[in-house]
Order: sequence, then structure tokens, then C-alpha cells
Amino acid sequence: MNPLYHNPNYTENFTPEFRGLIDKHYNHSFEPLEILGYIYALLYSPNYRKRYEGFLKIDYPKILFTENKDLFRALSLLGIELIGLHVLNQESLNYSFEELKDATIGESYYIEAHERNPIISKKPSHNEPEQRLYINHSAYFSGVSQEIYDYRIGGYCVLEKYLKSHKNEPCDFDHVTRIIKVIARTIEIQKTPGFLTSDLPHLKGNVSEALMQEILQNPPPPPPI
Repeated sequence: MNPLYHNPNYTENFTPEFRGLIDKHYNHSFEPLEILGYIYALLYSPNYRKRYEGFLKIDYPKILFTENKDLFRALSLLGIELIGLHVLNQESLNYSFEELKDATIGESYYIEAHERNPIISKKPSHNEPEQRLYINHSAYFSGVSQEIYDYRIGGYCVLEKYLKSHKNEPCDFDHVTRIIKVIARTIEIQKTPGFLTSDLPHLKGNVSEALMQEILQNPPPPPPI
């Protein structure tokens, strides 16, 4: 695993104290991206967010470091995949979109072939029963569940905010499809850290050895950060 994430161009900004703590804790010098991936996955764990919800609103909660090295590595890989998705790295997107349970999520369509209006209206709408996101009366994206449509980052609904900021403009259909797929894959990934961290704050990883090994055998590509 280490050679995949070794980059001589990285200049880590960890303090010597933190780096020493991690190296001693695991008796191993993990790459900076591996440590970042672990922290990122932990912060995206629904269990972590629920347990430390109050702290997240007012301050930064403590980052818990598991004693289980395989659990650290598994969470690290999940976090690295999330990072690649969220910076829209093309190699990462290719990898993650292959992992989507439904590859048709986010595909765009026109209701009538003869009426192709690409302009985003002032009031895009979401049809929950049809799982469609309409950008106007004639164009929509399929497979958009309520969970995807409502997905928030930093207090904002990602899709709603994007479409509102581009109202009355021609729609970049490929970009919106990417956003939808990124959200869908993020939701899928989050369920795994949620399971792996179900014993917070202990993080022993005792009940998920098979899942951890499955993750470790399929590492994502490193994002260029």
C-alpha cells in the first residue's frame, strides 16, 4: 500500500509532535495522504457526526485514532476515495463511478426530442416519486433520490445551490451529472465508515475484519493534492 501513496513532492504540514505521536502510536510512518484520508473518513462517518454534533457546531472535536492498524488503513482508503471525489479528480471519478451501485444515476434527458431547452430555469424542481431533477420544463436528470437532492455540505444543499447560482444560464449537463454521481457515491461510501466506527469511541474494528480486508484489496488512486 505504501508505494501507491508515496509522493516525494509532498511537504507535510504536520507538527513534529503530531508526526511523532502517529509514528509511535502505530509503530509505522504512514504517508501524509494516508493520515489525511483517515481523518477525512472519520469526519464523514455518520456515527462520528452524530456523537460529536455539538462540538462540530462550536469547535473542532477530538480526532480519535484507532489501535487497529487495519482499521486505520481501511478508513484511510475510504477517505482517500472521498477526497478524490470531492476535488473532482478525473482518475478518482473514473474509479468511484465504476463502484456506483447504479451507473445510470444522473443521466440527462429531454422530455420531447423536438423541444430541447438547455437553460436552467429560476425554479428547478425535484420530483421525488420519479426521482427526477428538472432544470426546466423539458430537461431533467434521472436517478436523483430525495437523499441525493437534499445532500448538504456546509449547511447548503449542493444541487440546489449550484442550480440557483446558474439560473438563466445554459446547463453544463456533464458537470451536473458529475455532481449527482459524486453525491451518490459519497452517500454510499459514508455507510461504510459508519459501520466501521459503530463502536465509537473505541474503534476496535473487531466485528468487520472481512469488510476491512475487502477495502484493503481495492485501493483507490491517489488524488493530486
